[in-house]
Amino acid sequence: MITLLARLIFVVFLFQSAASYAVVKEGQPCIKPENRTHQCKIEYVSIYRLIANGKDFDNKLVNVSGYLKIVDREVSLYVSENDAKHGLYMNSLHASFDGIHLSDLQKYNGKFVFLEGTFINGWTDSSSGTVDKVYLLSSLRK
Repeated sequence: MITLLARLIFVVFLFQSAASYAVVKEGQPCIKPENRTHQCKIEYVSIYRLIANGKDFDNKLVNVSGYLKIVDREVSLYVSENDAKHGLYMNSLHASFDGIHLSDLQKYNGKFVFLEGTFINGWTDSSSGTVDKVYLLSSLRK
């Protein structure tokens, strides 16, 4: 009986949590969860879609995966390890981390990762866009 009640409470909590997320109003940027005054809808998107259709995701919170490479203090997310090896910048996104030291990111260098942050559309010198204010980074493989 108690486990049934605990499960019911858990399910109600999940529904309430999911219902509390709302799509961001036009013009309101997504920012780190602890600093939000509103909730943001996370777009789970492939790196290919971000590179090809960046305008569709401009200023939106995205979750994207790719191959992380750090070169000369620049952090980039590549489509593949081979693209990183050959420096194919058009197949990459720049990643910007707030308050995270480069030394803390070294353990992810040369690994496939997923990250969440606000996507900023636009070509830079070394990428096809930027994932800004990254607040979540995790390795896909151990």
